Amino acid sequence: MPYENWLQALLPHFREAISRALQELMQEKNLCQSVSIDLSFIKTWAFARVEGGGPDSFQIGADRQLLKETNQNAGAHILKASWYPEGCAFEVDGMYPTLGSRMKRGHAFSFPLPQITLSCSECQERTVFKTDLPRCRFVPGKETSDEQSLLLSYECQGCRARRVTFFVSRKGERMQMSGRDSIEILPVPRSVPSVVAEYCSEAQIAHNCGRNLAAFILLREFIEQFWRSLPEMQEPLSMSSQMTAEEIGECYSAQLPLEFKAQYPSLSDCYSWLNDAIHGPPMRRDLFEFCLRDIVDHLDGRRFRRLTTKSAVPYSLVRSA
Repeated sequence: MPYENWLQALLPHFREAISRALQELMQEKNLCQSVSIDLSFIKTWAFARVEGGGPDSFQIGADRQLLKETNQNAGAHILKASWYPEGCAFEVDGMYPTLGSRMKRGHAFSFPLPQITLSCSECQERTVFKTDLPRCRFVPGKETSDEQSLLLSYECQGCRARRVTFFVSRKGERMQMSGRDSIEILPVPRSVPSVVAEYCSEAQIAHNCGRNLAAFILLREFIEQFWRSLPEMQEPLSMSSQMTAEEIGECYSAQLPLEFKAQYPSLSDCYSWLNDAIHGPPMRRDLFEFCLRDIVDHLDGRRFRRLTTKSAVPYSLVRSA
């Protein structure tokens, strides 16, 4: 296959790879996180061009390997051009008849903006968001052609009332989430009381952003505020305003039925683990998932067994015991 045609054949694969990477970034990543564009197809095409039976296939030994590497590098050069979303205007100085000459002049190529699935605060569920092209912007970098800034506006297709704007920075094959308006509100399990649901949601957002310390603190605060919000805890809290969180946890646990404590995880244990992680050695990231799973199991157990003030052990009996 002629070199010019080979490069031209790669362009659809680049468009798909860039669009797929952008979709992953906006759907699954949070602020300051990044993804890399999957360029594995370049190696496949470079190998096919050498092995495909054309004039290149007569190369042998070191020359054959050098040709493969040359093909891969030639494909990678396409990525160094400016890539902009289809529908966003981009001016090019002059007309260049061949792809090779356009590459030398830093020509820009377009890629389709993907549709994404996000949580909509209006619909109260994950829905499809599509681009609002008139509000999208593309800014090329000053120093190199493979640097761009993308301002992308997406609209919920369910309610047509919510819009999310992303600020994405690109450098070569790396794309980073540099800004977002508004911050995604993650849904919380139905067993989480609404009065403390915000702590749980923000803890998950901090965890997804890689902010382990903030995630642990918010999840620990969620447990304490849950204890303090319960009707059966108001009497002991009113009797002592100096109770520590550990003492509140012990008081809460003492009022739970014995069979419940034998079957479901302990919130006091989760609080202790989180507290140790905050004040101890470097924190393990998977501790958050472990504690959150135990917390949800505990709350699901309360909901399943319909634990209320009436089903808890009266605090007066706990004290007398």
